[in-house]
Amino acid sequence: MAIAYLKAIAAEKAPELASQTTSLGRSTTVDAFLNHVVENLETQIYVSEPITPPVPLPPEIPQPDKTEEQAPRDRIGVVGARIDLPVLNYAPLNEMGVILLFGYYMQDLGFSHVEEIRPTFPDAVAMQRLDAKRFKRVRIEFEYRASSFKIHGHSAAGCDMIVCWENDWPDCPLDVIELKSVLFED
Repeated sequence: MAIAYLKAIAAEKAPELASQTTSLGRSTTVDAFLNHVVENLETQIYVSEPITPPVPLPPEIPQPDKTEEQAPRDRIGVVGARIDLPVLNYAPLNEMGVILLFGYYMQDLGFSHVEEIRPTFPDAVAMQRLDAKRFKRVRIEFEYRASSFKIHGHSAAGCDMIVCWENDWPDCPLDVIELKSVLFED
């Protein structure tokens, strides 16, 4: 069910995922790369609880227009600073890029696998490697900037860690992995 949900989100976000990237020396689209990752993860993802679809808004609250969610034509092709990683040529500009980088580098970051990824808070549950035989289940929220966690009104009690591109919240009560620093340590 989690795989089907990921595929549905990828289909919905197709315009955003159509940008080019390079993976293992081959040029591809982010969409094609994510589909490849999803196909390879089908046997590795273990969902610990059923994923429920988001609850529709009550009729008195106006539903967002689908066209508003799409990037305007003049934003297509806007990229971050050049970073030349195997999975992404340019720095992420949003949470989607953070998720892509985490998925690609999770083992280098000390995680063995993702157990669950979902559309509700927290975004993921992953197994963090403590040593060769011991693991810890970690609830992760992905954000472009760590401070978005509090802007979105999330509770620190429901999460163990924030994975972000930029940590702009120095007194964050949770563990934070700032991918920009970790991937480009001197």
